[in-house]
Amino acid sequence: MSLFTPAEWAFAEASVDLVTTNPFHPSWADKQRNLLGHPARHIAEGYSWRPGLGLWGEKAIDPELAQLGSRINALGDTLRERLRAGQHASPQELERYETLSLYRLYTKVGEALDRSIDDIRRTQAARRDDDRGSGKRPALSGIKPIWDDFRRDHDGLLGNVGFSFALNSPPEHLFACFFLLRRAFFHIFFNIVGASRPAARLRSGVWESIVTHDLRGWSQTMYGRMKDFPTLITGPSGTGKELVAQAIGRSLYIPFDPVRKAFAIDFRDAFRPINLSALPPLLIEAELFGHVKGAFASAVRDRKGRLEECPEYGAVFLDEIGELTPEIQVKLLRVLQTRRFQSVGENEDRLFLGKIIAATNRDLAAEMHAGRFREDFYFRLCADRIATPGLRDQLADCAADLTVMVEFICQRVVGPENAAKLTAEVVDWIEKHPQLGRNYAWPGNFRELEQCVRSYTIRKAYQPVPPAPVEDSAQQACETLARALLNRTLAYDEIERRLLRLVHARTGSYQEAARLLGVDWRTLRRRVAEGCDAPPEREL
Repeated sequence: MSLFTPAEWAFAEASVDLVTTNPFHPSWADKQRNLLGHPARHIAEGYSWRPGLGLWGEKAIDPELAQLGSRINALGDTLRERLRAGQHASPQELERYETLSLYRLYTKVGEALDRSIDDIRRTQAARRDDDRGSGKRPALSGIKPIWDDFRRDHDGLLGNVGFSFALNSPPEHLFACFFLLRRAFFHIFFNIVGASRPAARLRSGVWESIVTHDLRGWSQTMYGRMKDFPTLITGPSGTGKELVAQAIGRSLYIPFDPVRKAFAIDFRDAFRPINLSALPPLLIEAELFGHVKGAFASAVRDRKGRLEECPEYGAVFLDEIGELTPEIQVKLLRVLQTRRFQSVGENEDRLFLGKIIAATNRDLAAEMHAGRFREDFYFRLCADRIATPGLRDQLADCAADLTVMVEFICQRVVGPENAAKLTAEVVDWIEKHPQLGRNYAWPGNFRELEQCVRSYTIRKAYQPVPPAPVEDSAQQACETLARALLNRTLAYDEIERRLLRLVHARTGSYQEAARLLGVDWRTLRRRVAEGCDAPPEREL
């Protein structure tokens, strides 16, 4: 006699398939719909979770999910009683029972973790003030009793039933995995907002960067190897690449010690960002690798670099990695290959134990062709690659996301209690503004929208960057520039500026125009935005 009836087996198979699927993948909604028999209310347009704007503690379980959980709990209790009564079960049936039991443990301990680590919210709100994790903060509360309850529930559901592989997953490992999954869901759900398909694809991709496409395989073998896979985040400036990096860097696997009843590190200390474009090239090497006293004129003492400061279960985020010189690329390549590096002025090798996350708005393929970015370095970075979509693409797919994103910004600017009123005002003002409206391209992406909200909050106004003047036709513009060069009737600076404006007007993107011309996009944007009145003509 089988442990499951045919109907129970069919439900168990479908449930296991659902709970091991990427929750942000479009197939998740289809699988839940098939189990419940009707669409789930927390799914927007059938392909994504609705964007999260409320507080973490207010994210009550959707009624459909609660219904599913109740059915899984009831089936699990029935199966457990049959096993206790000595009923035979095949290895496949025991495996299905184990997976259902793990889901029950995950939902129960997850709710307790959500209530206990209330400072997750505070970390989110204050992330810009304490990204390096150097401040003294209270320890995560309530972990010890949560662990005690989890261990008791684990032994009650999974003890003494002879699983084929349960012994490979001790309780403390499962506890660490569940804690990671709760953090990952939180950071993705609340940091990557929007119901557009580009936003949904981004959420799904970030989840896979954290736990791969195979949740079971990750929990058994890959959980400790994910830091060996660098993550490269590409996309236009202002599209939230650092938010994606934070979601990954604060969702790494952190072991739990059942004796101390504590995690190896505080996850809030795991993410270590560094903006490479903000540093002079001569200081980047010392900032990354550290230096010893006397290595250069201002090195009056030994100093650890960011790589050495990063904890074993943490991540260093290298923003604007396209700014690195080839010489430093070589040194980072060695880190990626061997995990070894040397401080400036020292010959002794040091070890980097964490994960590398990098981001750039540059076209690295073009940079490689131009000889500015090493191919071997790129191919070490690109195994796990995420592309962040532009705001223009998101709004083109789902115009309602403008309100969602404005509210997301307003919650950070004026707080949750005042966000709704300000959101309505800002959206109404944008739609009525002659230079903005629903069809505005937002060339600065999410960052520009954020500054628009802040400017409105202070001045009840926002002035977008003036569009580049468009010639009657590209051919006429090229002919005008050619005549100016031949006749030497325009200053070189003016010819350069007109060329930049022409390419920007044709591409509609500062980044793409900069890529085609081989210049820095920030320089291009500044030159394009300069006064539209041409200076007096003079000889070159």
